[in-house]
Amino acid sequence: MDLSFSTSAAPPKSLTTRSVDFWMLGGASLVFWVLMFALDGRGRESWAVNHHFGNLAALSASMALVCNYPHFMASYRLAYSQGGSFVLKNWFQLLFVPVALVGALWWSYVFYLEPARGSFEWLNHALAAVGLETSIGRAPTSGRELMNLLLNLMYFTVGWHYAKQVYGCMRVYASYDNYRLTPSQWRLIKVFLFTIWGCSFVHANVGDASRTLQKVTYYSVGLPAWCDMAMFGLFLYLLCAVAVLLWGVYQVTGQKPGVNMLIAPIAFVFWWSPPLVQVDFYLLVVPFFHSLQYLGFVYKIERNQLQDTHPKSMELRGGLIVLALCIAGFLSFELIPNTADNLFATNESLQAWFFFASAVIFINVHHYFIDNVLWRFSNPRIRDSLLAR
Repeated sequence: MDLSFSTSAAPPKSLTTRSVDFWMLGGASLVFWVLMFALDGRGRESWAVNHHFGNLAALSASMALVCNYPHFMASYRLAYSQGGSFVLKNWFQLLFVPVALVGALWWSYVFYLEPARGSFEWLNHALAAVGLETSIGRAPTSGRELMNLLLNLMYFTVGWHYAKQVYGCMRVYASYDNYRLTPSQWRLIKVFLFTIWGCSFVHANVGDASRTLQKVTYYSVGLPAWCDMAMFGLFLYLLCAVAVLLWGVYQVTGQKPGVNMLIAPIAFVFWWSPPLVQVDFYLLVVPFFHSLQYLGFVYKIERNQLQDTHPKSMELRGGLIVLALCIAGFLSFELIPNTADNLFATNESLQAWFFFASAVIFINVHHYFIDNVLWRFSNPRIRDSLLAR
């Protein structure tokens, strides 16, 4: 008779598997960063290298169809599928913000060619009064000026969203690994992550520079040069503070943070810290890896919910959800705005792909507000599907 007892510990928690999570949360992006950083410069003198850099724009556009766009659409699905009570409870983010954005974009379209007549001149004077020398507030028409402001809002919220997503990655994996920090310690880490975004935002907004998105012009904030060094100094200081914090926790408890908890912030530093930026990687590749990071969480939630509600048809339904998200993203980002631009001939009449730019602004800004209410540990749907198993 076999009197031995077999005990099997519960497998460690993960979004997909522990190893796949490492690559999705940032590990794969670091491999790409090393390759692109090493091959940039002298390496691009070789055709064998340079033509692959030249193909990145087309490659990133194609990868957006299966990764970037679905990650935006998934946030809509997760938020608005939680029922009317959830939507009404978070009415500002889920009802007011999208209506306000549509109104602002429509106003921009109607007045895109109308003379400004001093509508935003007060804003330029106000910015100049605090030492910001910028062309914001001096666009020749009211519609162009509002689009300028909306684009600046978009880039502000995108960076904030990136930082909060990395913070969420850390919190979730700390929970999986039972790695405990106090609320004040987590606040320090969050502030540190915001300084990574702050370094990128400040660096891009030093001086009075103009840029375009789909031929729509927008201007930098006009920060003085010293802000760049000051923000980078704050980043270095908080980096040291976080390192001391984690070392102190280890000294007291003997606990080390897991590699999957640390990979997202490490990758974020290489994505956005100005001294480490590789331009092609930053512009064309980072959005893909940010979306890939996000989709790991979506996979976990959708898989657990399908296991609970439709276990026998989980694979089929999961495949249909993925297909629907890809189609919805293609329609929202490309087909519908492109059709509108062609229908209203905006490239000829406004000298801009107005509805293309509008789709990018609307979805990116609203995505920030959606995630603000969606990914909260107080949300029982998120907590149960993401953390409880």
